[in-house]
Amino acid sequence: AEGAGGRPVPDGVSTRRSIDVSRSEARLFELLLRAARQPALAAEFQLDRPPTLRVAGGWVRDKLLGGEPDTSDIDITLDSVTGEAFAKHLHALLRDADLADLSLLSSRRKAVKSAHLAPGSAHVLGFRIDFVQVRCGEKYDSSSRIPLWTKVGTPQEDAYRRDLTVNACFYNLTTRQVEDFTHRGLDDIARRVLRTPTAAHQALVDDPIRALRVLRIANTYAPQKFRIERSLALALASDDVHQALQVKVARERVGAEILKIFAAPCPACGMRLLTQSGLFWSIIAGSSSANSPTSRLLMNAGAMYGSGLDVQCLEALEMSEHLVLMSANDENVQTPTEALDTSAENVLRDERKTIGVRVAAYLSPVYSAVLTLSTSEPAFACANSIVEDIIRVALRFSRRDVHAVQWLLRMAHRFRTLLRTVPGAIDSSTGHQWRLQAARVLRDSGPSWRQPLHLAMVADSIEACSGHRFDIEPLSLPPVENDCDRFKEEYNTRRRADGAAKHDGCSEVLRSNYTSMTEALLSVASSKPWAQRAPFDGNAVRRLLPAVPSGPQIKEILDAQLDWISEESRLSHGEIEHRLLREFQQYQ
Repeated sequence: AEGAGGRPVPDGVSTRRSIDVSRSEARLFELLLRAARQPALAAEFQLDRPPTLRVAGGWVRDKLLGGEPDTSDIDITLDSVTGEAFAKHLHALLRDADLADLSLLSSRRKAVKSAHLAPGSAHVLGFRIDFVQVRCGEKYDSSSRIPLWTKVGTPQEDAYRRDLTVNACFYNLTTRQVEDFTHRGLDDIARRVLRTPTAAHQALVDDPIRALRVLRIANTYAPQKFRIERSLALALASDDVHQALQVKVARERVGAEILKIFAAPCPACGMRLLTQSGLFWSIIAGSSSANSPTSRLLMNAGAMYGSGLDVQCLEALEMSEHLVLMSANDENVQTPTEALDTSAENVLRDERKTIGVRVAAYLSPVYSAVLTLSTSEPAFACANSIVEDIIRVALRFSRRDVHAVQWLLRMAHRFRTLLRTVPGAIDSSTGHQWRLQAARVLRDSGPSWRQPLHLAMVADSIEACSGHRFDIEPLSLPPVENDCDRFKEEYNTRRRADGAAKHDGCSEVLRSNYTSMTEALLSVASSKPWAQRAPFDGNAVRRLLPAVPSGPQIKEILDAQLDWISEESRLSHGEIEHRLLREFQQYQ
């Protein structure tokens, strides 16, 4: 095997004594060892000794970092039998021993594309286990990240084919020791360094999903100050890697990695690395042809902002995170963001909703730009189409996620419009009309209205701070630090540089406006306008007004009833009927 730059790798293995395993993990490992030592396995495959089982990958990394793995997935390597064969042997052992209480659910082959690697998988004791034989000598072509050819290797050779040194350590189930065949994994985990075991550029071109995995791992462990090694940083920014990502990796895999970045404690940290490495266009815009409407609009949107659309999207996400931090430190003022943290409809209690708000914040500059630039079709339809292209086509998120993000952005735009009409005195005649408009917006946004209101504040904050943005530098050399805490500390420092006084003034004025509107909205929301129903539904309207046509006219009449109730909550059924006959007499 060869190391980075083609250097020969050292022989032997660095070891560390046992790491802590949970009771359920210990029970699982004992079961696997029992299966490996069965005479039937040795006889079937003519083995002179039981296969050695090693846990590989993220489970070992997380244990060495002092935490518990956040997944029940465990990867097991074997040295003398294929993963598929061992999974079938395990299945037969549990079946013959009538160990149904161990919850073995399945044993199956991987996807057809990787079937030649003969992997196997099973569900045992609540764990999803993937079995694969140690291998080496992988050969790739230019169109797929799945190796065309591979052969059985040694544990050392297998370690050097892995994506990162921090993922190349093994936990030997027999010796109960951690094994580091690269002689760098343990040290890199201790020093919080991300590097590839072999030449970084070739490793990422061979399997470009590794590029996104680097960003995700750096983001996941941001508080522990992981750094990206110099040659890996250069490879991440390489056009060859960006091209390979578009050609070789299924959009579903790309979307899964991006989703994990948005789900991390500090999503802006990971998306900052995405921007610094230049991967934004390969992922977000790369799924469309250069002459497609989506690509043209995205390029025009980037030109409109001047700083580039990728930088603008990052700024929106960072502004969203900044407002959350700012609200958390302010006990005196209730902003839309603070309401997110304290309300009964707390967005942070639902991880999927939290991710939706973050994705919507990131895409809000795209949405706003399309509303401004669209000329060929209705602006909102065009904006929704672009958002769907990015989320559904480029990232393969679910339709439910697409609709959620579209709804958030559409309602955020309505809240921004509402802010521009907020009167100085809410109880004035102008205030009465504003309350009616607010009730309509709340009626359509529902009990989660604070989410789009937060996004409206993000969009207006970005607009107010134009001309005071910070530049996004390329990946720093030597290694960049991606630290969530440092990001939080430096955010204000960057914002206060070069014209900070004006920016801070804009922020205070804007925040004061949104605080006032939030308080006014809370008053209107106390009557829960989203829960109100028109006294006369569609069928009752048709009986009362037999000439009314179906379609928009029915909705207009239903909305009119809700407006009247918002203005006068004590209207009787008879009074509403009288108003309907008077206001819509043309349909009698």
